[in-house]
Amino acid sequence: MQINPQQFINPGVIDYDQKRHEKITLFKNAVKQSRFLNDDEKRHWIVLGYLLTNEQLDEVQKLIINEDLKRLKMKESLEKIKPIKDRQ
Repeated sequence: MQINPQQFINPGVIDYDQKRHEKITLFKNAVKQSRFLNDDEKRHWIVLGYLLTNEQLDEVQKLIINEDLKRLKMKESLEKIKPIKDRQ
C-alpha cells in the first residue's frame, strides 16, 4: 500500500461524504473488534484511517480482519493439541 506524501501534508484533500463516512465506520469497527491489537495500536490505526483513501481503507480493513482470523485459527488449532487437563 503506497501512501501519497500529499496525504500527510494536507489530509483535507479527501472529501468527507456519506460513502467516506461508511468506509471509515466499517474500518473503525474492524479495528475495535480486532483481538491482536492493544488499545494504543487501535487508537493509532483509527487515526491513520482518516489519512487513507477509500481504497486504502478497504485494503487495510481486509488486512486486519484476515490477521485476526489467522490468529483465531491458530489459537483453535493450539487448543486442540493441548492436553485435556489444561483445556478451559
